[in-house]
Amino acid sequence: MLLKIDYSNLLNIYIPACALVFYFIEKNFPERPINIKKEFSKDIAAFAALTILGPFFATPLANYYKTFHFNALEFIYQMHPVFRVLLASLITDFLNYWVHYCMHKYSWYWKVHLFHHRVVNLYWFSGLRASVLHYISFIMVRITVGLLLFQLSTSELFYYFAIGFTFNSYQHTNSKTTLKFVEWIFVTPRFHRLHHSSQGRKLKNIGTVFSFWDRMFGTYLDPETAGTGYELGIKAKSDKFSFKEFIGY
Repeated sequence: MLLKIDYSNLLNIYIPACALVFYFIEKNFPERPINIKKEFSKDIAAFAALTILGPFFATPLANYYKTFHFNALEFIYQMHPVFRVLLASLITDFLNYWVHYCMHKYSWYWKVHLFHHRVVNLYWFSGLRASVLHYISFIMVRITVGLLLFQLSTSELFYYFAIGFTFNSYQHTNSKTTLKFVEWIFVTPRFHRLHHSSQGRKLKNIGTVFSFWDRMFGTYLDPETAGTGYELGIKAKSDKFSFKEFIGY
C-alpha cells in the first residue's frame, strides 16, 4: 500500500526544514555581520500576522474560487501536474513583479511595502517581515492564479506555495553562496540584497523569483557595480514599533 501524504499539512514540515538549511548556509557562509536579535521581535510579529490573518483572508477566497470552472481553460486543467505548477508559478511571478513595481512606484502603495524595507539586518526569516496589506496583496495574486485560473489540487498547491516560500527565503538569505550564472534566470541573495539598499534604488531588481523580468522591463541593476559595503534598510526615526507600518497605511 502506498503511503498517503497529507499535503495540506506538509508545509508545517517543509518550512522548518528550509529554516535549518538556510540557517546552516548563513552560519557558514555569511555575507555580512548582522544582529538578528535586534529586530527579531518584528519578524515574529509579521510571521504571526501571516499565520493568523493569512488563512482568515485566503480561505473564503479559495472556497469562492473553487466554485468556478472555465471551459476555455480546459487545456490547462488537462496539463501534466508538473507543467501546471511551473506555469502557474511563472504567471504568478510575472504578476508579482508588477505588484512589487507598483508598491515602489506609487506613494500610496509604498506605505503597504515600507515595513518590509525597514529591515536592516537582512536574513532569510526577515524576508517574511511585511505589513498586513502587503501580505493580502500577494496572497490575492497567488490564490487567484493557483485556484481560479489553474484549479490546482491540494498536492499541486503544496509545491506551488513551496516554490514561493523557498525563493522568498533564499533571496533574503545573508550568504555569499550566489552563483553568478544563476542570476540570468533566478533572483539570488546578492541580486535582491541590492534592492534592499538604503541608497534609494527603489525601482531596481524588482523580481521575486525570476530575474529576467528586470532585464526585460528595464529595472535591472548589476550587483557587480555596487560592491558589498552599502547599507541596508530604510531607517525609521524611532526604534519603536509602528502599528501603522505594520498594517500598511
